[in-house]
Amino acid sequence: RLKQGKRIAALEHYNYTVDLFHDKYDVTPSKEFIALYRDITEQTHLETHDMDMILENLREAPNKEAFFCNYEMFKDMYQFKARVLATKPEESYIYLLTLRSDEAGVVSDAAGKLKRYLKANLNRSSVITRYSKSQFLMMILNEPKDISEKKIQKLLTKFKKENPIFNVDFELLVRHIEATADVQ
Repeated sequence: RLKQGKRIAALEHYNYTVDLFHDKYDVTPSKEFIALYRDITEQTHLETHDMDMILENLREAPNKEAFFCNYEMFKDMYQFKARVLATKPEESYIYLLTLRSDEAGVVSDAAGKLKRYLKANLNRSSVITRYSKSQFLMMILNEPKDISEKKIQKLLTKFKKENPIFNVDFELLVRHIEATADVQ
């Protein structure tokens, strides 16, 4: 069991290690390692009746960036969004962005910079995760496909223009987020 107060440090170290696996070693963490995320984040709180304190704890600090999270959290958010779509249909899409280069080491360097670029330039209701050393998943919510796809393509073109040192190409795949079927 993790001691109270050590969870934040453990989560920060977990995220650092996942990034290290992707960036430096081009390795996808094992299922056992990913299971550590659940262990770290499962937390029991003391009983309280102070809703203001709970809401203050839940509230996000002011932020204009898109939401970046690890894959396990992204998966939970995706599954939750699919449930919401079952009751309130809307246009929401998931994008798989793959970086390609013939030059050694360019992809991981470009991906690190692209992560910061996507966070800063996608709207704050977007959710991003690193799927592999060369790939990102992005959930673009409440926006028609043609508009979101144009925005992403424009961002990628601008990224390449602003970062000519990275000789990378992009492949972008898109799918509609399907509503989860009701279970009887």
